[in-house]
This record gives sequence, structure tokens and C-alpha cells, in this order.
Amino acid sequence: MCCRRIVGPAVVCGLMVCLFAANAAALVLTGYFPVQQGRFWNFSSPGDKLLSTWSINGTFTERTVGSVFILQQDNCRFLSMRDEWGGLYICGEYDPDKYIIPEKPVLFLPREIDPDKPVITDVRIKVFSIPAGKGDFKETGQINRTITISLKSVEDMTVDKQEIRNCAVVERTIKDGDVSVVETIWLAPTIGPVKRAVKQGNAEKIYTLKSYAGSKLQQVRSFSTKDYFPLTAGTTRVYKSHDGKPASLEIKKQEKIDQWLTTPLVYNMPESGSPNDIFYYAFTPEGLVLPQIFRSAMRGLTAFLPPEAPVIVLPGILKIGSFFTSAAYPRICAYPSRTPNLDFTTEIQYSNIPVCIEDVTVPAGEFKGCIKISLFSISRAFEFKMEKVRVGWQWLAKGKGIVKLEQVEFGNFFLPERTNEYSCKQFWELAK
Repeated sequence: MCCRRIVGPAVVCGLMVCLFAANAAALVLTGYFPVQQGRFWNFSSPGDKLLSTWSINGTFTERTVGSVFILQQDNCRFLSMRDEWGGLYICGEYDPDKYIIPEKPVLFLPREIDPDKPVITDVRIKVFSIPAGKGDFKETGQINRTITISLKSVEDMTVDKQEIRNCAVVERTIKDGDVSVVETIWLAPTIGPVKRAVKQGNAEKIYTLKSYAGSKLQQVRSFSTKDYFPLTAGTTRVYKSHDGKPASLEIKKQEKIDQWLTTPLVYNMPESGSPNDIFYYAFTPEGLVLPQIFRSAMRGLTAFLPPEAPVIVLPGILKIGSFFTSAAYPRICAYPSRTPNLDFTTEIQYSNIPVCIEDVTVPAGEFKGCIKISLFSISRAFEFKMEKVRVGWQWLAKGKGIVKLEQVEFGNFFLPERTNEYSCKQFWELAK
């Protein structure tokens, strides 16, 4: 009996060793790209004054796929992604002027990869944009794309002054016809991307990790939101817009709305379908709240009628690296009576991540120590079967407010006969 007890576990152990040896060449990438909400990575690149940032901030419902999370990138580009058993998949790629949807989710990073066996995917992709820059969004083309994912090496690296073993160097080659882009990503376990190299033709750009969510060696800095988002009545800030059209933010005198003393901000956006929306802000112990929004296109209100508490746009204290989110359920109301339409149920959510401190130069001059914030908000109208998704970045200067803003608004419709579309784009810099 004693011998049987010893031999049994020994045989099992031997089998496990054999199985491990047979699969030793494969690398399991679980934990190499953390995708929890609030994750971010700041990269520096030679010749760039501002950091390049990736952040995971926001979720929405991708048609035919379901719930997806957003990987925000520079210039309001973002990917919709899903984390599945086989790995990380891209469900859509969104740029400010167009978006592309693959016929099936495309593998971004496999859960397991063998250095001798590249993963190759062929997929047809639909392109949606405005034909000739006029009219409505339509399907304007298709792309036959080949994606090749290879494990180039496994390296030990020093990240954040700590030795990280078994970092994966993964190469993604994207080929659209005769055009190829090669992106190499160095991935550290539990941290994520620590280095990136993007090569197209003879041009190559290299990005090196500067800071990231969860870094233990950097002091957490915090700031009062009131200092960086001042509500000074009678102030008008003029911005230089991407299309040359005038854009401004006008701060009106305070108005009492229910128990809140609000400050109306008029967002003058000529390129938008709703050019003069008014956001009624107020400061409470919780932070910067939004009791009411006037939508100029609908001539109606989005109001948080008591006892519903208003959504919190920014927390009272902005902490670098801290993820914050707030959701609430407003009513669609008539203007100016504020009579609610009880037939509709809506939801609104704001999320943000202060990712770093930067010096920003705009036409109005140089502003030292600005807070760069990853922005996400979504408004859901369930009866209308639609979502309005807002994604972007803003830079706040102490005593001044928004000095630089990059934000897009995307209409996501659940009805198959409706084509999703961009309804607003804001690339603003404070003007002289």
C-alpha cells in the first residue's frame, strides 16, 4: 500500500513534466496586456513635445458583437476590443473622420503564442465615412487585410527601476494590399506595453514607456478641480479649431436650479449638429456635477430632477493615475418648463483618468504644469435604441481651465438600418 501511494503521485508528476516539456516553446501571454478600466501608458518619442498615451477608459455596445471596452490612443483614435479565451480581439477601429469594422473580430494579441508558429489572419473589413466629405456616413469601401502576429523574442528588461523577467517582444504586421505597417510591442507581465516601434516603408518611430497606471515608484500628485476648472462668470475663451471656424466657451452668470447654484457654459461648436449646447455646472463636495444640459438641436433639456443626483463630471480632487467614474439617470424635459417626458429612460456616464502633467504650447502661449485627462462619456437612450459616445483628451491649466481639447462624439445605433456616424469633432487650442 505504501509503495502504491508513492508511485501514483510520481507517475502523475512525470506526466505533467512531459506535458510541460512538449509545450515549453509556447508563451502564455495572460497578464501581459492588462485591460482593466483605468489602465494607461504614457510614451515618449524623439521629436515629440507631448507624450503619446494609451488608456483603457469606457465601454459601449458594439453592434453584432456586444459589450466592448475602449482602448484610447492619440488624436482621438480608439479601438473597440473584447477580452476572450483566445486572446484580445479588435472589433472596430475608429478615427475622427472614418471607422472600419471587420467581418469578424480580429486577433490583437493571442492568449498563447509559439515563436515558431506565427498567427496569420485574413479578414475583410468595411470602411465607413462621408463620401467626398459631404452628406451622411455610408459604407465607402472594403479592405482585404492580412495580419501576422509573431513572437520575436523573450527578454529581461528594467522597467520602473525593477528587473522584469520574460518580457515578450511581439510583432504585428498589417498588410492592406501593397501597404504594410509593422508594429513591434515589448510587453512586460502585469505592466503591459513598455516599448513600441512602428515602421512603414523606411520610416520608423519608437515610443518608450515614461509612466503607467500602477507605478509604485512615482509619487501620486493631486490637485483641486476648482483650481483647474474655474467657473468665472462673464468669461469667454476663444479657441483655434481644426477647421478654422470660430469656437468658444462662454461662461454665463449663475442660475439656481433646484438646490444647486449652477454656472452655465455655452459650447459654441459651429461644426456640430448641436452648435450652442449649454452645460450647467456646479461644485459640490463630491466634485464638478452637471445638473442640466440644454440641447440646442432638440430645443430640450437633459435634467437630473430630484431626488436623482446629478452625474459627477470630475471628482473634487484630481489624482494622477486615478480612475473615476459616475453614472446617473436623467430625464428628457421640455424647454423651458422642465416638464419631464416619462415615456423615455436615459442613462449618462462620465469616466476620466488624469494621466500626467505636461507643459502645453497653444496660440495663447505656453502653460506650465497642465493636467492631461483621458475623457469618456456616454449617453444612452434606450427607447431610441442608440448611444452617444464621447472619447478624447483635455489639458487643464491652473486658473485658466481648458487650454487644449481633443474630443469626438460618435453615434452608435442598435437598429441595423441606421449607419453609425460621427456627429461632432473638437480639436481646440486656446487662442490669443
